Amino acid sequence: MLVNRNSWMLTASNGKDGCKNAIDGNGSSRWSSGRSQVGGEWFQIELPELSKVSEVILDASPSTDDYPREYEVVVMADGEWSKVLAKGSGNGPVTVIGLPLVEAKIIRITQKGRSKGKHWSIHDLQIKGKRL
Repeated sequence: MLVNRNSWMLTASNGKDGCKNAIDGNGSSRWSSGRSQVGGEWFQIELPELSKVSEVILDASPSTDDYPREYEVVVMADGEWSKVLAKGSGNGPVTVIGLPLVEAKIIRITQKGRSKGKHWSIHDLQIKGKRL
């Protein structure tokens, strides 16, 4: 796992002020989209240096129904967004997104699904990879 989480710069389409809650190590805090999932919400991680990444883990526990209903992941390494590297559907509070081993400076996860009355939340975010 990348252990330099305090150096990550986080932003989101919604709930920007709470982004750091996704990496604060406190399971009772969270980032939340602040609204029902309607598609188009995104969460972005900018790493302090170019890294090789292979997996993103989104833990929505204890907000067990606030997982992304559908998602897509793109990365940026050299100033241009990649093609979609992963897409799928969450089916429970922990969503593990496998990526091809790829160099990335920025990772963007876009929530594409709909869920009336259910926000998209991240209580803990981990990235599997290594710094270059």
